[in-house]
Amino acid sequence: MPLQTAQTVATQYSLMNRLFLSQMLQFSGAFATRGTFGGSTGEDQFASFLREEYAARLAERVQILPEAAFRAQTGG
Repeated sequence: MPLQTAQTVATQYSLMNRLFLSQMLQFSGAFATRGTFGGSTGEDQFASFLREEYAARLAERVQILPEAAFRAQTGG
């Protein structure tokens, strides 16, 4: 496999891992607005930025999706 292709697959895998973690964090309710002092719509919109940052940091340390399965799907 050429080096550029290997790097591309690694980048795609990293992105998929991060997106998967972001979705899991979203559906876990970890960033849901709580109580009567919640920030309403504005807080909900900015919570997505925080969730994405958490997902990016988690993806750097934890591999949730099996890399072999990802490579098989992408033909890499």
